Amino acid sequence: MITAIANPNISVEIGSHAGYGALCIARGMSPKGILHLIESNEEYEPIIWQNAKSTGLDKLIKLHIGQAIDIIPSLPDGIGLAFVDADKEHYNDYYTLLLPKMKAGGLLLFDNMLWFGQALAVAETPHAAESHLRSNREARIIHALNQRITDDPRVDNILLPIRDGIMLCRVK
Repeated sequence: MITAIANPNISVEIGSHAGYGALCIARGMSPKGILHLIESNEEYEPIIWQNAKSTGLDKLIKLHIGQAIDIIPSLPDGIGLAFVDADKEHYNDYYTLLLPKMKAGGLLLFDNMLWFGQALAVAETPHAAESHLRSNREARIIHALNQRITDDPRVDNILLPIRDGIMLCRVK
C-alpha cells in the first residue's frame, strides 16, 4: 500500500532474502518503474528470480548481488521509495548513503526499528546491564539511528508499531 501511494519510478530494497518484500514493492510501483534489489547472499538469487518470474514482475527488478555499502553509490538519484531490512550494523551507513539519492517527497523505510522492544529499553535505561538485553549492540545501533532520524531536519518521520517497528521517513 505504501508503494502504491508513493508510486515511485525508482525503488530500492536492501536485504531481500527470497524476494517477498520486493514483490510487494514491485506491485505498487509505476508500470515503468524499476526496483533495485540488493541482496548480499548469492544463494538467494535463484529463489528471488523464481518468485519474481512466477508473478510476472521480473521485468521491473534489477538484482544486485553484493554489499549494499558498495552498491548504493552506483544507484541512480531520484529514488522514490527505499526499504531497508538488512544487517542492522550498517543501518546508519545505509541512511547516510540513501538520503542524498532520494527525491523530495520520497519515502525511506527501515524495518525492525523497535528491535524486540529493546531499542526502547536502551532509550529508557541507557546504562542498563547488557546481560538482560538480547543483541544489545544492535539495540543501541537502532536506538541511535531512531534518534538521528528524529533529529534530522531533512526528513519527517514516524515510527509505525507494525510487527517489530517500521521507521517511515519522508524526505523534505
